[in-house]
Amino acid sequence: MKIPKLMTAVFVLQIITVLGQDGACQHKDNTTMPTTKTERTQTGTWGGQGARLDVTEGGGTVEFDCAHGTISEPLVPDENGHFEVRGTYVRERGGPVRIGAEEKGQPVIYIGDLSDQKLLTLTIKLADSNDVVATYTVTHGKNARLRKCL
Repeated sequence: MKIPKLMTAVFVLQIITVLGQDGACQHKDNTTMPTTKTERTQTGTWGGQGARLDVTEGGGTVEFDCAHGTISEPLVPDENGHFEVRGTYVRERGGPVRIGAEEKGQPVIYIGDLSDQKLLTLTIKLADSNDVVATYTVTHGKNARLRKCL
């Protein structure tokens, strides 16, 4: 059975159209939605009880009630809103800091679960032992409520 040339051309055109989407699918309002990764976590301030996260294009900084840290990788969640990035975590203590005293940070993994691009659950886990330090919930654009160590 011969396939007419017109049907072959239509079939080839459909394949080209599908392959030309570069791993994306068309949403009902004609916007292209990624299928493998969502966009980076929104830059700016994320705040909540006991935690503040300042997200930049290359990572970010975090401040907690009695600690602070850095995130050394971009926060790019997967299709489920989950990410894991490396950084440092420095425990603080009350009182003045001695001149010349170095802040020794520990290597940690910041684990994030993003809900609706506005709410983020952030878990800090020690890189060498996998012990969980703490878990916080922060909201994009919200101020943090911090109580620094005394």
